[in-house]
Amino acid sequence: MTTGRTIATARDGTRIVLRFSDYAVKRDGRWVIVASHATALPRD
Repeated sequence: MTTGRTIATARDGTRIVLRFSDYAVKRDGRWVIVASHATALPRD
């Protein structure tokens, strides 16, 4: 599991701060993301 925070920019220029979680499993010797979740954080 990996967690983090990132800033995404929409095509209209709006910026959104996201908290995310990615879940990975090892398949055939490679790490593959099998699930992901992101939540927008409130604006300051």
